Amino acid sequence: MTEPRLGASEFQRLLGQSRRTVFWALDEASGPWELEPGEAPASGADWFFMVSFPRTGSSVAALILNRHTDVYCGQEHLILPLFMTVLHSRLLIAPDLWFSVRYLKKIPVTPTNVRALMDAWRRCVSNKRIFGDKGEMYHQHFGAACTAVFPGCKFVLTVRHPLDTLSSYIQQPWAVYMRTDGNQEAFHESMRARAREMLAGNAAWRHRAEVIEFEQLDSEAELRSTFSRVFAHLGADPTGYDWEGGWALCQHRLAFGRWERDAEVLEFMDWLKTRDEQLHRL
Repeated sequence: MTEPRLGASEFQRLLGQSRRTVFWALDEASGPWELEPGEAPASGADWFFMVSFPRTGSSVAALILNRHTDVYCGQEHLILPLFMTVLHSRLLIAPDLWFSVRYLKKIPVTPTNVRALMDAWRRCVSNKRIFGDKGEMYHQHFGAACTAVFPGCKFVLTVRHPLDTLSSYIQQPWAVYMRTDGNQEAFHESMRARAREMLAGNAAWRHRAEVIEFEQLDSEAELRSTFSRVFAHLGADPTGYDWEGGWALCQHRLAFGRWERDAEVLEFMDWLKTRDEQLHRL
């Protein structure tokens, strides 16, 4: 089983060092991912979003996309959720940084206003013809906002064997929240919740997005087939792509079937069989 690159205790220590007192009150009338009524923006067909549950191969997919001369894909910049969350805040102030962080809700969170902010951010980041970002927030909550702010935008969904995904997920330092109380039953319940969330999200997105299956990137021929389809979906010409360079990024083949060597996932599956037979079958 692969060890995490950053231990949970080290991750918690870094979080502790970064804490500041913040007073933050969201608008109670709506969620951060909701938009207020307003005029529709211009076409956003040159924007795309990679909707992904964590640990499904989205990072390598973004690196592969970025090698195309016409495509830029962010690595979880998540600026759209950031802008919308701040704009929805009735009050956001950090007393330790009072001179630089202070906001009272004044700007309507309309598609046009959010689009203006996003277009300005894009100009600061890349001049490539096709522009996008990837992240789990798009997979979970902000998909409808993407469509409203960027009419005609494209979506790409990354998927991976669910048990391999869980095996990798629980080893990440940011997954320490699943183990905080040392209760094995609670840990398994949390794994079940993540599995349901992943499968439900993937099912909802499959009919709206071009799909990249992690396991199909185990050969150069499959890489070409998959990303030729994705580039065509995004409106980029695949014929001039550096396929050798793209294939060199695919060093993940040992990650296939990792759950079969993961004692925690095997124990979870035994637990799940007696608690949730339907999910166990899925």
